[in-house]
Amino acid sequence: MSIGIGDGNFFFPANIFFLIRRLITRIFLNSFIWRRNVLRGGAHWLIMWGCLIAAAITFPLVFGWLYFISPPEDPHSYQIIAFGFPVQTMKAESLMAELIFHGLVFASFFVTVGVMLAMRRRMRDRDVASTQTFEEDILPLLMLFSISITGLMLTVSYTWLRGYGYDFLAGIHAITVIMTLIWLPFGKFFHIFQRPAQLGVDLYRHIGNTDEQAHCARCGESFTSLMHVQDLIEVQKRLGYQYELAGQGRASHYQEICPRCRRHMLGIAQGRLWSGRFWQHGIEESEQRN
Repeated sequence: MSIGIGDGNFFFPANIFFLIRRLITRIFLNSFIWRRNVLRGGAHWLIMWGCLIAAAITFPLVFGWLYFISPPEDPHSYQIIAFGFPVQTMKAESLMAELIFHGLVFASFFVTVGVMLAMRRRMRDRDVASTQTFEEDILPLLMLFSISITGLMLTVSYTWLRGYGYDFLAGIHAITVIMTLIWLPFGKFFHIFQRPAQLGVDLYRHIGNTDEQAHCARCGESFTSLMHVQDLIEVQKRLGYQYELAGQGRASHYQEICPRCRRHMLGIAQGRLWSGRFWQHGIEESEQRN
């Protein structure tokens, strides 16, 4: 590939700043979705942050990276232990303790409101309703809603109902969480992995836009970065694909032709093919008559 630390075109500090800016605007703020529609942006933002908060709390606790102990000298306080090291001591009834111990509750409210906004859009927007499917669009929302509601019911059970029905609710909650984790690679939940990977694509395009541009060998117009064209040619060559063009004027490879000219060339080739068939068919008819 064309990008490397030693290349003159790779400005490391500027590109790090570019990645941080894209991380904030595209990932944390979802700016590209807010521009489409306010309610749609709100739904995505609430669901995303609800899931991030829940994951940031749940996974460290499950794997033992984070836990709490009560110091013997102060039984009314909690000490946060992160990766085996004491980090912070807080009072049991402090604001910090309330925020930490009820973080999953806040995350559940975020996800529930976001799911309601998304469902409202899918029920009222006819354009969306005509293209949506149950597996891709409705099922992920139902899963998130089930996790949030069962989690809130657990909080209600041990806070106000003295643990009534807690075991049953815990089993239902575990089932919904496991089903959601299993469904991660098969639907829109895959955006969890796809969206951060998009940062690499953005960086690649950013570097390509500041570098030398490739000009179409047919019309002469610039259409992408020269780095992109060279990388595509190299990757296709390594994969065993042969797109070299013989006798096509200035172009030696199919990737050196812009998408607009490719469509033109396809139309010209089809036209020549059809005309050749009609011409051959006419010759065969004349030979039969003779």
